Amino acid sequence: MKDDPELSLCIGIHIRDVIFEDGDILGDGVNVASRIEQLAEPGGIYISERVYYNIRNKPDIQIIFLGEKLMKNFIFKLTVYFPATSE
Repeated sequence: MKDDPELSLCIGIHIRDVIFEDGDILGDGVNVASRIEQLAEPGGIYISERVYYNIRNKPDIQIIFLGEKLMKNFIFKLTVYFPATSE
């Protein structure tokens, strides 16, 4: 799918509570992941610092620090990373 020129996905991943209520998906996990997704380049996957701490010791994943970003409607900056596989 990543080589399909018609498809341009952006993915944001964050670890936090997710609530399923009346067919909706809510919670900090969804809100933060959504904000991170908005920062991602087309075809990119960006992750939060919480996710980084869970995968930082995986030898097959190179982690690129992207900096601290101020997110829309957030009062704090979020540290964002780009995980790249070493192929």
